[in-house]
Amino acid sequence: MIEQKTLRWTSPLSFNDPFDTQTRIVATNLGAERFAHAFAERYREIVFNDELPAYFKADNELHRTAALMRKASDDDKHKAIKRFGGYALEMTENLDQHLAKYSGEVSSHLQHGQVICLTEDINNVVMWSHYAEDHKGVGFKFRVLDELDHPFLLARKVNYSRDYINMGTPDEIADHLFGVSVIDMVALSWELVYLKHENWAYEREWRCYWPLLDRDAPAGFTDRRQDARLFDSVYLGCSMSDNEAQKFVELVRHHLPATPVLKARKSTTNFDLQFDLIYTP
Repeated sequence: MIEQKTLRWTSPLSFNDPFDTQTRIVATNLGAERFAHAFAERYREIVFNDELPAYFKADNELHRTAALMRKASDDDKHKAIKRFGGYALEMTENLDQHLAKYSGEVSSHLQHGQVICLTEDINNVVMWSHYAEDHKGVGFKFRVLDELDHPFLLARKVNYSRDYINMGTPDEIADHLFGVSVIDMVALSWELVYLKHENWAYEREWRCYWPLLDRDAPAGFTDRRQDARLFDSVYLGCSMSDNEAQKFVELVRHHLPATPVLKARKSTTNFDLQFDLIYTP
């Protein structure tokens, strides 16, 4: 990274979390009866209201079917609404299957991309243990610069939860399927990139996602060269030997001369790390 000024973009398929970008959109607590009632109620509004509701669209097949019943007898209207409620109940039985298929297709597309993962906090003892070779490795602080057209500008904070992304309430889903309002499924799909189990919350992760679209996905990862101005500072682990630290200082001095180097040491009063400046440009 120092010599070539690179960042490593990795395929989600290489991650150690089997859920990463491989979760799904669900309709939890759908409530079949509530959904069926809400769905049938919209049908009833078109059939019985004196005026067609504002959401009516002539090119919507459901709306047109309901509008045809406006000329029927009240008895036939009630029978049609009852049948429509039964149809809505059948939809609840199939919705989870459709969402599973949709989510699977979305996940396959999301995995055809590359991700760089970063953290908010350099002073995270567990992150140094897990991702920096037991505090013998290196951490980098990066700048986000408006004048550079760089994916850092689109970095998003990861959300941590025990739950998958929920499509909506029974009323919201009924309105979406009936054509009253729209649930933005594309926006919900992108949330899958930035969702992880709450046990990962200690990472305080931000990530950039690079969709490859119709390009071939490289195996594993790609090291992409960066503008040197993005490298704000270099941090060396508290367990790195002095000789090794000096080697890194020389590397930075030669390849990233405008970038300061700091070395961690254990605090004597708490579990924090403290960082001493060992190279100043």
